[in-house]
Amino acid sequence: MESHSSAGRDAEEGDLGNPGPPIQPQEDQGSSRPQREVRLTQQALESYDAEKQDLDARIQRAWDGVEADISEAANASDTVASIQRAIQRVKVSSSSYKLLANKYISLLMKMKTDEGLEGVRTQENFLELLDDNVQAVIQDAIDHVEGLRETRSQHSVSSRSTTRSKGSAHSKTSSTSMAAAQARAAAEAANARIAYMAGEQAMLIEKACIQEEASIATAAAREQESILVATATRKKIELDAKLSTLQLKKEAAAARAQAEVLQAAANQDKEENWSEFGTQIPVKDRDQLTRKNIFDWSEQCINAPPPNDTEQMVDVQASPSPHQMNMNAV
Repeated sequence: MESHSSAGRDAEEGDLGNPGPPIQPQEDQGSSRPQREVRLTQQALESYDAEKQDLDARIQRAWDGVEADISEAANASDTVASIQRAIQRVKVSSSSYKLLANKYISLLMKMKTDEGLEGVRTQENFLELLDDNVQAVIQDAIDHVEGLRETRSQHSVSSRSTTRSKGSAHSKTSSTSMAAAQARAAAEAANARIAYMAGEQAMLIEKACIQEEASIATAAAREQESILVATATRKKIELDAKLSTLQLKKEAAAARAQAEVLQAAANQDKEENWSEFGTQIPVKDRDQLTRKNIFDWSEQCINAPPPNDTEQMVDVQASPSPHQMNMNAV
């Protein structure tokens, strides 16, 4: 049966062929409930939503399987084998549903919110009601099987007729009881959905608030980053300007120092040249005297008559040099 197979696929632990006693939901130790809600991060809230949606879908499939198997058990044909198969399917599908329901309860307990805890209480009550209904259906089916076996042990026609009448009446009673149980289960399921919906809406609102806060924080961080970048750029420009000015000053100072050293060296050379002749004439006077001697010597050369070649060579050799003229003047 399709509903049965879908419920069986969702079961994740336990022997589905022999589920054993009904699985009861885990109770909170000491009946202590967290008093303060936990504010989830955006990542934790998204993880919770994904897990909850997955469990919602699987629980719905499991519940559909339970309903189909219970209906089949209530309307099973009057054969022992068919009734036994229907009972086994009810046990398997109900056990699968309980496993998923307990996982759902554990998920809600981790959230530690008022809506989640309310959903836990509703789900626990719903599991208890489901267990009672399943046990009632199974017991009715067992009674029906025993009635069939008792009927077969009697060989009289009247006895068989009476047994069939009883079996038919019992089947009608079982069908009525099952319809009432299904109605109660549907009502509890509706209440559970309402409780879960309220909690889900609150969490969706909280998720939207977290996303809004994250967007505001991101925008503020970007604005602060822009301010820091602009400040750093301005400081860099100012520092580059100071470095350029300092470099120019350094080059100017080096040029002045070099000029002073060269000037000092030139003055020292002049001092040494004049000191060889024992003179103490100031540098300025010496320069003027040198220029005067050169001018006088030039005038003599221009005004002198042109000699012959031999005399010219002698005169040139005999002509005093500017240096000798300076010495004669001294």
